[in-house]
Amino acid sequence: MSSRILEEKLPTKLNFGIWFRVMKYAMKRVDLFVIIILTMFITTFYDSAFVPAMNAAAITLVGQNGVLSSVSSLWELPLHVIFIKNVWEIDITFLTFLITQGVFVIVRCISIFVTFYLTNYLSMVIMVSLRKDLFDHVQELSFSYFDKTNSGWLIARMNNDTSAIGDVLSWSLTSIFWSSFDLIFTIITMFSQNVKYALIVIASLPFIAIIVPLFEHLILKRHRIARNAYSSYVGWLAEIINGAKTVKTLSLEEEVSKESKDIVDDLKSKRFRAGRVGAFFRPLLEFILAVMIVIIVVIGYQDIDSITLQEELDMATLVATIVLFVGFAQSIFSPLESMSDTFSSFMENQASAEKVEQLLKAPIEIKDSDEVIAKYGGILSPKKENYERFSGDIEFRNLSFHYGNGVEVIHPLNLKIKAGTSVAIVGETGSGKTTLANLLCRFYEPTGGEILLDGVNYKE
Repeated sequence: MSSRILEEKLPTKLNFGIWFRVMKYAMKRVDLFVIIILTMFITTFYDSAFVPAMNAAAITLVGQNGVLSSVSSLWELPLHVIFIKNVWEIDITFLTFLITQGVFVIVRCISIFVTFYLTNYLSMVIMVSLRKDLFDHVQELSFSYFDKTNSGWLIARMNNDTSAIGDVLSWSLTSIFWSSFDLIFTIITMFSQNVKYALIVIASLPFIAIIVPLFEHLILKRHRIARNAYSSYVGWLAEIINGAKTVKTLSLEEEVSKESKDIVDDLKSKRFRAGRVGAFFRPLLEFILAVMIVIIVVIGYQDIDSITLQEELDMATLVATIVLFVGFAQSIFSPLESMSDTFSSFMENQASAEKVEQLLKAPIEIKDSDEVIAKYGGILSPKKENYERFSGDIEFRNLSFHYGNGVEVIHPLNLKIKAGTSVAIVGETGSGKTTLANLLCRFYEPTGGEILLDGVNYKE
């Protein structure tokens, strides 16, 4: 198996520099980001601030006796909605409550559709732009690069990694804003409703702050191992497919089949190990959530027990608050877990970003001078109208060549070939016949001497 199939050492910490450098592909459509952030703001405000406040008002109303008899119609039932206590409180009727809920539900549905549609579109824009730049750059690379680079490695960079980067710079990046808005609105709403219960919920955050990163680190480590195994499998598969003729000729089907079974079994084992770590993560979070809910209910019961029967409104408000904070306890985990997942996503795909950047920065060893490019254009944008006709005289003048730091393949060679004539190059294997043809096509450049076309160095 080619050594290039083996993956490079994976990063152990988040490299903001690499992500800022590839961020330019996402910033090509800043307008999409602005619209996505705006729609997420609307959605999270509805989910984490508007709905809890409305539900608390409705539960408070249900808990009050004699309210229905004080109004002539069900639609005129009064609701006191508290968004921020003593700062933003409004009184509305039940009819207004229903109309407002209906309008916001429609707006939320539209916002979610726009968010998901534009995020998916942004992911495609980033992926296509990256693939185009990579493909254009690969076209300019010399043969020497492909001599030392496995085709499976290149395919993985241009296919899998560009797709992963597109997802991270769209879905993961927007997820950060979504989770941040969600968490901010949840915390503001909690403290605006009841400071004591809000502190109980906040008290669980240190436990989450310890457990979530710990498990995410373990999960990330196991998934990296599995991903490394998958990349090796893709590279091995590319070599086997490209060498199918050799396998058939040498009757290696049985050996290849055994090797395939070993590689697939190894991949399956590593993926199962990654899945087992993740299987413990969710139950542990659910246990912390259950403990928090029990604490809220117990303290709430004690508060209710201390209220006299004459304090009917306070009783209804407290019951609504307890129900509300049970919901907060369940919902506050979501943005925190999402942020942790997003961080892990950046870490997990950082290797992809580094490899793509490595390919984009691969040096172009055979490059025309600025004067030649200005006159004749480049590989991808030739100026064919400036091409000159030539008769076809070829001259190898003191030509020599060696691959890398290896032994010299072609010793100083002097040869003239007139236009219209044929020359047979004969020699044993390894004598430089193919190399000479490759040099003439400028797949490689001479390490000594020069090649002339009609008396002019072919580099010019």
